[in-house]
Amino acid sequence: MLPFQTAYLMSISLMFAILAGNHALPIFLRFIIWVLSKIAPQNSDAQSAFDFLLHHPRRCYIYLFPSHQTWFLVLCLVLLSATEWLFFEVLDIGIPFFEALSTGTRIICGIFQGLSARAAGFPIVPMSSLAPAVQFMYIIMMYIAVYPVALSIRSTNVYEERSLGIFETPPEGTDDGPADLTEYGPRERVGRYIGWHLRRQLSIDIWWLVWGVFLVAIIERRDIMDENLKWFDMFHILFEMVSAFGCIGLSLGLPTDNFSFSGALHPLSKLVVIVIMVRGRHRGLPVRVDRAIMLPSELVKRDQNLNLNQNYVPEESGQSQEYYGYQGSASFSSDREERTNSYSS
Repeated sequence: MLPFQTAYLMSISLMFAILAGNHALPIFLRFIIWVLSKIAPQNSDAQSAFDFLLHHPRRCYIYLFPSHQTWFLVLCLVLLSATEWLFFEVLDIGIPFFEALSTGTRIICGIFQGLSARAAGFPIVPMSSLAPAVQFMYIIMMYIAVYPVALSIRSTNVYEERSLGIFETPPEGTDDGPADLTEYGPRERVGRYIGWHLRRQLSIDIWWLVWGVFLVAIIERRDIMDENLKWFDMFHILFEMVSAFGCIGLSLGLPTDNFSFSGALHPLSKLVVIVIMVRGRHRGLPVRVDRAIMLPSELVKRDQNLNLNQNYVPEESGQSQEYYGYQGSASFSSDREERTNSYSS
């Protein structure tokens, strides 16, 4: 991508493709469905289908979220992209390659490299020539790139079931949700809730990356300690491992060859990188299988278990069963029976 720094139309087109196919996929998807619901004929089957997708997105697709969660993704996308662009423009001042760029090229390259660092891995500027602080910032961004979507998947799985009136008490002693948040204000409630999901995600991910870097450091000890290989250091290893864990593809490269830093690793280290890539590729999936990706036979078994609890309502609540959604409407009950019969057959 280095020769295309001034190809602005190509860069803007690639930025749109990077967003539409990666971190902004839920945003684009919901926007398209919303537009189709507005132009579809009134009271038609198509409009009913679009409305169902908008009101119960997680029952149908794992990357389709409710409105509030989609706006959360928009906010995260804007904040992360603005942070990357600002640091790129400020921290690289005085570096020769940056000073050689025109003002317009700096702006486009900063935006493009920020989006690419969290998704595609196309270097439009020489990564090894960037300021050390910018390189470290890209390490952080590559690691946290999947978190907004992953947190949305985990959080909406719970609320999608509640929106349809499906309650299932988790077994005692399991950490299936944050502590009672009703005693906190709205802002603190949101912060604690996001923090809870973030801690769960970190507890799953961080150890794979730690052990991967540790094993590569053991295997590559001789080259790391070689005085003639100043470029072969722990920072390059960390950058390469985080890029592999995030399935990004960025690399600081080599000063002697025209390929990524992974090419200089021993075969056993490359095997560790492959394992980290496979594990990192799956960290955006739900912790538990939800309705969006359940097999028909599993849905039948789950519906049968839920039917056992339909007639139970806490007496102290003072609310009817219809309020909690256990009985629901006749159409909803008949729809469940039809789905169950079709799955069984």
